[in-house]
Amino acid sequence: MTERLAAVIGACMRRLETPRGRAVFWVFTALLFLGGGVLTVLRAEFPKKRLIETPVYASPVDMGESKDEQSEWRSSEFRGFRQIGYGVMLEDRDPYKLDPHKGLMHIRAYPPFFAMFFFPFSILWKVPGLGSGLFYAVGFALALLSAWYLSRWARDPDAEEDDRGEGFGRFALLFLLLAPMALNVMLRSETDMYILFPLALAFYLLAQRRYQALAGALLGLAACIKVLPGLFGIYFIVARRWRALGGMIAVGVLCMIILPLMVWGPARTEALYTSWTKVVVGPYFDKGATSFVSGYRPSNQSLTSAFHRWFAQKPLAGGEQAAGIEAIKPTRQTVSRIVKILQLGTLLGLAILWAARGGRREPATLAALTATVPCGILILSEVSLTTHHVTLLLPLAAVLVRWDVLKDERAARWLWVLPVWVLAIVLTSVVKPAAPLLLATVLTLIACAALAAGDRPSARAQGSV
Repeated sequence: MTERLAAVIGACMRRLETPRGRAVFWVFTALLFLGGGVLTVLRAEFPKKRLIETPVYASPVDMGESKDEQSEWRSSEFRGFRQIGYGVMLEDRDPYKLDPHKGLMHIRAYPPFFAMFFFPFSILWKVPGLGSGLFYAVGFALALLSAWYLSRWARDPDAEEDDRGEGFGRFALLFLLLAPMALNVMLRSETDMYILFPLALAFYLLAQRRYQALAGALLGLAACIKVLPGLFGIYFIVARRWRALGGMIAVGVLCMIILPLMVWGPARTEALYTSWTKVVVGPYFDKGATSFVSGYRPSNQSLTSAFHRWFAQKPLAGGEQAAGIEAIKPTRQTVSRIVKILQLGTLLGLAILWAARGGRREPATLAALTATVPCGILILSEVSLTTHHVTLLLPLAAVLVRWDVLKDERAARWLWVLPVWVLAIVLTSVVKPAAPLLLATVLTLIACAALAAGDRPSARAQGSV
């Protein structure tokens, strides 16, 4: 079975390497870019229905999704992000305070720096389609670059692979594996491609043991936009990768403290962080993510959400008694305790792996170790939406490139995580409540952890110690 799967994957990459395969790939990519871009811009900035003859807006913050009395809008995250970027930067607004009169109807967990990050796309609001089109185009380019760097982490930097044109098949296959999820991300104008790219480039640098501080800085930037990549900081501490940790801390201080103080001043910076702490951070650690997001939706493929959907006792009407399987289901409190135990066990297991293998120098081991971190993020977070799972491209690349470039027979035995990923994407569109992406996350984590744990030091590495 392993040999047959390896033969199929190898044949796919060789076909993509041919001139015809390259042409078909780029035509497909161009069509995907154009089609996705049109749909994204329409959803983001062109109303589904005008409620008055000529809508007039004084600010993009007025373009609310549910309280806008001038237009009805299609579903897109872009307008909400634009409200944050424009409102916080130019209108002194608090993004953690609901305001039905200005369209701020949904609190997001992003830290205050997010407003700075999204501001360049917000300022272009007077030309419909320009801001969302730019956001989409950059996101699409980042998807291609992510696949490119992830396909090359095991390449000898002194080799002339580029001149021979090798490696295109790996890059193209990784992009095709990413494309369905990336398109979903970009159609909704989510920020996940802007998180995937710094993770992918940092992955490349960490595996190559080059520019470690820059790798940490990239991950620090990702953590300033979305907090959860901060788990890489724990990885760097346990694995004793101090240069990377230093770069991560430096960018964290720059983006989370210095820039806010320079742009907003001490008083407003303190007010924004106080509001974020009271509305998001504090309730998250006290009552969980449901304190500021609505329930355990099927789009949330986290361990927490899946277990609550699967096992939590349904509320009973007055006088009604549970029967059958409902009678033995645990309470929500019991489910929460079980989830916490599993999460702590996952974190402890990762910490042991990182501590035991963190001093290794081989790119294969470093890639496998680094790939376990995004899997851990998806499991440890209470909110792992379907779009967040684009980061699973890192462990998929770790397995594929080890097998293809390093001719690693152990990696060949884990190649089945690639079709599992494809199957999980398909099943998510059919049986999303069953959390197929959670299963894919667990399996890829096991694959990379097993590869890292079983690696033996090479003779070259032993000689350099």
